[in-house]
Amino acid sequence: MKNHKSLFFVFFIYNFLFSQNIALKDQFVGKIDFTMFGNTLNIVENESGTSCEILTSSTANLNLDTNSQILAAYLYWAGSGIGDTEIKLNNTTIIAESTFLNSYFSYNFFSCFANVTSQIQNTGNGNYTVSELDLTNVIATYCPNGINFGGWAIVIIYKKDTLPYSQINVYDGLESVSGINPELTIQVSDLYVADNNNAKIGFLAWEGDSALAVNETLTVNNIPVSNAINPINNAFNSTNSFTGQTDLYNMDLDFYDVSNNVNIGDTFVEVKLTSGQDLVMINTVVTKLNTILPDATALLNNTTVLSCDNRTLQVNFEIHNYDSTSVLPANTPISIYADSVLIGIYYTQNDIPINDYETFDIEITIPNNIPNTFELQISADDIGTGIGIVSELDETNNQTSQTVNLKYFENDFNLNNLTSCNTGNFIGVFNLNDVLEQIDLTLYDEISFFNSETDANANQNAIANTTEYQNQHNLETIYTKIQDINSGCYTITSFTLEVENCLPRIPNGFSPNNDGINDTFYIQNLQNVFPNFEIYYYNRYGNLVHKGNNDSYQWNGTYNNKPAPSGTYFYVLYLKDEQNITYKGWIYLNR
Repeated sequence: MKNHKSLFFVFFIYNFLFSQNIALKDQFVGKIDFTMFGNTLNIVENESGTSCEILTSSTANLNLDTNSQILAAYLYWAGSGIGDTEIKLNNTTIIAESTFLNSYFSYNFFSCFANVTSQIQNTGNGNYTVSELDLTNVIATYCPNGINFGGWAIVIIYKKDTLPYSQINVYDGLESVSGINPELTIQVSDLYVADNNNAKIGFLAWEGDSALAVNETLTVNNIPVSNAINPINNAFNSTNSFTGQTDLYNMDLDFYDVSNNVNIGDTFVEVKLTSGQDLVMINTVVTKLNTILPDATALLNNTTVLSCDNRTLQVNFEIHNYDSTSVLPANTPISIYADSVLIGIYYTQNDIPINDYETFDIEITIPNNIPNTFELQISADDIGTGIGIVSELDETNNQTSQTVNLKYFENDFNLNNLTSCNTGNFIGVFNLNDVLEQIDLTLYDEISFFNSETDANANQNAIANTTEYQNQHNLETIYTKIQDINSGCYTITSFTLEVENCLPRIPNGFSPNNDGINDTFYIQNLQNVFPNFEIYYYNRYGNLVHKGNNDSYQWNGTYNNKPAPSGTYFYVLYLKDEQNITYKGWIYLNR
């Protein structure tokens, strides 16, 4: 039995619970379903007095119907301690994209997440092995209190043409329940229940034990849930409901039918866990609901002012019915606003199928009482009052907007020149965007950089890497095109890139240990900047150990073809430039 009670007396001075709330990660709509697979690293349940041995790898099998198409695959791994954020999945290195933490008294627990969709799609069905998940250094500390565990799981969202339309939401975080914190309520939202047939909910949980079931309950909307291998009083009992596995020590991959727990019209589900003894951590919740509704959204592609200083716009936009489960009917209203003033109402011409759209290309004239700079807004399913006539999956995503500027360009811009250090042969690295500090960027829609005025006028061959641009020669001229896409008006100005010799930046040490980091003594702003330089390295006895010049100067820490010992060495650097500057100093060689 886990000695959770004794922990309270020994560690009462610690804050007993820190967690990261379960929150929506992703949402899917279509003919879809979900499954989970994974495996534990524990060889037995982690009750006090049992083996403290834990594995560093384990294998599980994915076996989907061949007609299924994997849409998403989310890998979670977890265990005792502060975390192992780099593991391998089928010998491919996986680095955590996010990490969740939880603590129980002075003991820490972690869970990591990585999106492995591409890898699972490419591999398909078969065995998957997570390896190099090494918790052996911390398990000994956790084992005496029976809170040592480790494992991994992959949540799969898949599409199959024979399935009904459903909405699947994936939520994650790391929240816990225990004898010290005996009740946990999780509210999963962003739902709409249009049909509760075959509704289900899935859980990825950690640290549950089949032998501990004191006041352990799991309810959805205050109604207890259970299945064939998860009794109503012992939901978290080291099982996998998807495969029937009952020896998934200290982790649970379970799902439940909740058709009788949710009602049509529900927009959230309340999950409640209680435990009088067992520590259980919820990592991931997945909901699947049959949903039969459209979802009207607007996409404003572009607005074009027919000529400068003209208040007539050519507007191209789309009305989408993406991520929906029903047709968006014809004659759905679309309202167009300028600074919240209604300009006109249009209607969809046809029924828009699921995952399809209808395109509009219209001319509108902006009234004179609207400022030259205004916000153009397209609002789907809107009768001109902000209210629609169609019931939708999401009533909050109908609008899109774009700032429109009808003004002429009346400003002349005198941009400051930019200066950079010579990295060799009078080539420098420039952030061209630094010149934009002189411009009020809120007034203009697009600013581009070009190598010639001809390219700027033709709007072709724009410089792509503006943050790390390397000049082609010293005193190079860059042309800047500042334009208003909506009106078609623009102006072109220019500035100069100047390269200068900066003084060398000499570090005070290096570590030639072949780890790929600081293996040689490298000096910035030296090679090809001061081409005639010479540098001499001496040991503490005054013996010359290395001599370098512009062709080869980086010392690799050897002397007479043998590794030089760790210690302090001295250098003399002669720039041999016009000022004939000499640098003297010491460096530390650290192996």
